Amino acid sequence: MSRNQRARTIALANGVVRKSEDVWIVQSQSSDKQYQVVNWGDRYTCNCQDFRIRGRRENCKHIKALEYLLLKNKYGDLIE
Repeated sequence: MSRNQRARTIALANGVVRKSEDVWIVQSQSSDKQYQVVNWGDRYTCNCQDFRIRGRRENCKHIKALEYLLLKNKYGDLIE
């Protein structure tokens, strides 16, 4: 399963919860862990290991899950 598919699975399983205006809590797909995703205006950050390793080169699945959810909320059924 690709990173995008895993992110979609997290989002569709209600694994993304808004904590404040710029902070979301995203559930791990493989454990009970939760990760914090922060919107800094020009970029997102996540406190997971994958984000620490890859940084800005490629978003982790937790950020991708949030992005999917935001698009789904904005465009509805146009987003699969």
